[in-house]
Amino acid sequence: MMPVQDVAAPRTNDEFKAGDRLELMVEEDSTFNGNYEVRPEGYVLIPKLGRVPVVGLTRVGAEKRVKEYLERSQLKQATVFVERSALPGAVVGSTPQSQLRMMLFLTGKVNRPGQHFVPVPNGHKLGLYEAVLVTGGTAKFADESKVQVMRLDASGMRRPSVVNMKRIREGTDPDVPVGEGDIINIPEKGFGF
Repeated sequence: MMPVQDVAAPRTNDEFKAGDRLELMVEEDSTFNGNYEVRPEGYVLIPKLGRVPVVGLTRVGAEKRVKEYLERSQLKQATVFVERSALPGAVVGSTPQSQLRMMLFLTGKVNRPGQHFVPVPNGHKLGLYEAVLVTGGTAKFADESKVQVMRLDASGMRRPSVVNMKRIREGTDPDVPVGEGDIINIPEKGFGF
């Protein structure tokens, strides 16, 4: 008879590393729940909480770290569960808790300027027009034909690109994907008198 192997034996390298995905569940406040990528700098970026370093921590260590951060600034008591997602970018479920949140900044002629954490269903590429709509839309006299999207390049410089969002809204151009930390500036229409 063959010996039974222990399938529940822990992995030898159980620590989070850059590129891993951390699935978070906070029992007391589901707005923190989500699937977060461990960034190259070693942290996960959690809305309302900020950067939480997790590289080198085990699942239990990451739970303790997130709990400390939550109880320090957001919750009196936090019950935290952390897991690794099955695959990078994998859909863990179809509930709102499994949605990622993307940080964007809007400025100019928008109804709600400032920093926004936009929910993005796993596997979905958020478009410019879609991002502007879910953050409150454009304000009166917005020039939708000259929207600037400013994104950090590899050298750390913000490079603007101009997008005609009016053509996206009218259905003549495809929606342009936006990325984490993009600044979207919608200028005012110029009026000739």
